[in-house]
Amino acid sequence: MDSLKHLLTLFALLLMLLAFVPAGAQGQPGTLEYGGLERTYTLYLPEGVDSESDPLPLVIALHPAGGDAVTMAFITGLNVLAQRERFIVLYPNGPGGYWDYGWNLPEWEDVPDVRDDPGFIAALLDDITAMYPIDAQRIYALGFSNGARMVFRLACEMNGRLAAVAAVSGLLTSDVAAICPEELAVPLLMMHGTADTVIPWEGKPLYLDGDQVGNTLAAVDVLDFWASRAACPDTPDLGQLDISPHISIRRASYSGCAGGSSVDLYAVVGGGHEWFTYPGFVASEVIWAFFAAYPTAEPAG
Repeated sequence: MDSLKHLLTLFALLLMLLAFVPAGAQGQPGTLEYGGLERTYTLYLPEGVDSESDPLPLVIALHPAGGDAVTMAFITGLNVLAQRERFIVLYPNGPGGYWDYGWNLPEWEDVPDVRDDPGFIAALLDDITAMYPIDAQRIYALGFSNGARMVFRLACEMNGRLAAVAAVSGLLTSDVAAICPEELAVPLLMMHGTADTVIPWEGKPLYLDGDQVGNTLAAVDVLDFWASRAACPDTPDLGQLDISPHISIRRASYSGCAGGSSVDLYAVVGGGHEWFTYPGFVASEVIWAFFAAYPTAEPAG
């Protein structure tokens, strides 16, 4: 609960900073009618990009519970990185600050007013790629907390369309794992704190409106699940980066998986529920370096 209060306080402080940021740096707001609702999003285009520009990579960035497109942009610093590395960022909004990643799953049948958020994001992606110069082989998705759970759902359903995905402080849930294909070739990077009290490292049961809708899998179980579905080698490569006397980052990396993909887990020892930004380790930059290595396969024909 303390971690959640800290996160909400951070959101409030970030919103206060908006008055000091030029509108262009925040991105362009947009809307899309879907499922009887007017859905909203923000799109960030690097300077000089227009409909006639050469195609650029696209990163879909999904906010945590209680957040929105604007706070996600501030938390991650993706707009600055996108300007430097030349990619486009799409920040969809979940109504009420939440992603219904369990739409149409059996465990969610009794949850009232569930939205088709997976369908919305797929439709929004179709809309954005039709309007802007997007490289169809370089479409990526990342998420924070509740947004990370949504990313796992997208990866399972858009296997082959997403070139790579990243989940920060959020883990695969049992209900979504049940619908993942047996052959899963989407490269995955995860970052999770071993001291996370909101989404614990070892997993936890999940409830909505008092009903259990599944379980968050333990971080190591998510790694094993994805590596198995991606036909990775039996043993990962291991590494460690010491950030401070209190924080170290341990990495387990499977390479040479199906289709040349990989599966990486960064275990932030002592880390909490956060978007990890330390001297020498900035989550957004680590994720972009991972993404940049993975275009999808050339389309047939």
